[in-house]
Amino acid sequence: MKIYLLAASSLLLCLGLVLAQNAAVTGLWLAKGVNRTIKLTLNESAGMLSGTLEGMGETFSLNGRLTGMKAEGTATSPNGEAYFMLEIRKDVLSLTLANYNEAGTPDLKNGVTVQLERDFGPKAQTGFTVPGFAPPPEDPLIATWRNSSLVLTLKSNGANKYTGTIEIAKQKASLTATGNPSNLKGSFKLGKTNKTFSAKLEVDRLRFVMDGKTQILGRVR
Repeated sequence: MKIYLLAASSLLLCLGLVLAQNAAVTGLWLAKGVNRTIKLTLNESAGMLSGTLEGMGETFSLNGRLTGMKAEGTATSPNGEAYFMLEIRKDVLSLTLANYNEAGTPDLKNGVTVQLERDFGPKAQTGFTVPGFAPPPEDPLIATWRNSSLVLTLKSNGANKYTGTIEIAKQKASLTATGNPSNLKGSFKLGKTNKTFSAKLEVDRLRFVMDGKTQILGRVR
């Protein structure tokens, strides 16, 4: 949806309004707190908003329509699509993410809302937590990871040792693994077949390699 400005006596005045709005929306927005840091980078062009959201469990690409200081659209991640809406008031941006329900409409009742501020330096919100998001464990591998093909759950079994489960094509198996976020190796038995895998943590994503194929898994909140 393009923004149509009311007719003004001066084209320069209209241009000034557009530039002011763009400056108020675009750029880097941050929420720093006790359980995670969320980073939102926004760009605007001809009433269309795009950007990248990091720190909400996975990385989202945002694309939507801007109307004044409000926008809504689609947030896309390796795990699929969600709905987003945002509103900017002065230097505070309120962002809501929600899954789509079976009817294809946003499930706002079960959505997650966070507030971000302009990146004006090291200022951080104190006591900030995101409802629905637990503080990340000391070992960032300990979590459930998934994409459309598989679900991987890792639990600590001592220093650099892990147990867990893997689910592929509705088949679930127990696994063991050793290593660290930079170099994890594991194995499991699926049916009568022994399988091995390796994995590497990349921010909020897990690069998972098995049978010579690489898959990207997102952290499940």
